[in-house]
Amino acid sequence: MMYGGLIDGNVAEYVFDNEGFVHKCLQITDAVVAAYILNATLVIPKLDQKSYWKDTSGFGEIFDVDWFISFLSRDAEIIKQLPIKRGKVLTPHNMRVPRKCSPKFYESHVLPVLNKKNPVQLTKFDYRLSNNLDSDLQKIRCRVNYHALIFTDSILEMGKLLVERMRMKSKHFIALHLRFESDMLAFSHSLDAIMVEERKKGRNLVLYGSDGKVSNPDREQRNGRCPLTIEEVGLMLRALGFGSDAHLYVASEKYMEEKRHWHHSKQCFQIFIQKRL
Repeated sequence: MMYGGLIDGNVAEYVFDNEGFVHKCLQITDAVVAAYILNATLVIPKLDQKSYWKDTSGFGEIFDVDWFISFLSRDAEIIKQLPIKRGKVLTPHNMRVPRKCSPKFYESHVLPVLNKKNPVQLTKFDYRLSNNLDSDLQKIRCRVNYHALIFTDSILEMGKLLVERMRMKSKHFIALHLRFESDMLAFSHSLDAIMVEERKKGRNLVLYGSDGKVSNPDREQRNGRCPLTIEEVGLMLRALGFGSDAHLYVASEKYMEEKRHWHHSKQCFQIFIQKRL
């Protein structure tokens, strides 16, 4: 959320889609950069708790808020919540910007609204900032993503415990978060596995690309635009030197459980531990 008049400069608040963890981090990094571009004060972002994953965790339950604020103090002023004015919390003006906007767009379209309507809340802040940024802005992204976003102590302790348990079971192990899932397959136009499931039900899928033309999943896969299957990942890991004694911890959706995807990898690796979604 962004607003002005209450403290030095304008203030911005953001609402993020409840996507996976990596997407949350990307949205947070872009929010800090956008606040820097606008010379606005950033309110600790709100995480959408109603869509897809139904995750009720707040920002402070995942990340160390005080560290986040202090580490980025030279890049942007960050506050935990909107101040109270005349006994009431201000109601922000909602605004949504197009995807992959340039810094100039924020200066020419968002800043005037921010100056007039503050505080301003930018909703659905997924991919709302261009990847083509000057090096100074890219450095802010790096500082946020690799230094400012630190897990809470409870999460760090749980992670340490999980790693210790995996090391007790095997000297060599690897955890894989495969993106061979229905949403990513659809997004990349790689619907091979879904088509198999649908054909079993007597249905055929016709996928259209953004240009309105019928998409060809086989061609997309040959061009390397599809997420890797577990079979392809298994072959890659063996080529990298992982032996059959390595334990694989795999997160995957139901489409990954087809025998044709698991067969070769189970021959290469003896131990599979699956996370059931």
